[in-house]
Amino acid sequence: MQVLWFFSAVIALVLIIWGVDVFRHRHPLESDEVLTLSRKRQRNRSLWKYKFSTMQRPADPAEKKAMKRHGEFVSCDLGYSDAPASIAGLLKYKKHEWIVIAFINSFHVRHLWWNKGPDRTMVWSFLRDHSLKNAIRSLRPDSIAILHNHPNPNPSRYRMTIPSDADLRSAGFYNTEFVKHSISLLEFICERGVPHLYYASFDDSVVPIESITDEICQVNGKGLFKNYSLRKELKQTTNAEQIPGGNRRQGGTT
Repeated sequence: MQVLWFFSAVIALVLIIWGVDVFRHRHPLESDEVLTLSRKRQRNRSLWKYKFSTMQRPADPAEKKAMKRHGEFVSCDLGYSDAPASIAGLLKYKKHEWIVIAFINSFHVRHLWWNKGPDRTMVWSFLRDHSLKNAIRSLRPDSIAILHNHPNPNPSRYRMTIPSDADLRSAGFYNTEFVKHSISLLEFICERGVPHLYYASFDDSVVPIESITDEICQVNGKGLFKNYSLRKELKQTTNAEQIPGGNRRQGGTT
């Protein structure tokens, strides 16, 4: 009997706490909160559209060996979802840093650029400024993925998946350039054949925000529990929001 009373008391306490929480979040979202939640959903859905496999894909040793250190364009035939892991396979076991730029059209990669860095600790693309603009005009990508490896001196002790300050500055530079062409940007670190996304900036056209705002407005203010659900979603921090880059607002970036 005491056990039954104990569990009844626990259930009652949980219900009281939940009821208080519902009461605290009973009000409809304000207009600025609707926009914030719309941006949150847009960000999550954009990343979902650009989901990718992390399953390792061994590369052809001859292809790895033939990669030109001073830079080259190569043709390929890769679906976007498989491309990051396939490129990571090319960079696996490389003792120097390499950079690979994948030009994406409608979630398909047909052209890559790659070049080698000077040592284990740094790399930059030789395809810059005028050459990069020419490539964009010629290939007309709607998004670009940039991948580089972090050689690991001791894989049993270290994980080299955290972007450096230089990596984040570089991502910011490319984002500024690509905004002018409405091109989305995804940046990856590759370690031991696995791609790790660390930066993503999406053009608003990837997932238009207007329809998201409409779906929120259709339920906002339509009942206590719907308001509660929207407010809890607004407060929740998702994995998508922990990746720098954001979704671009009209005339700028988030």
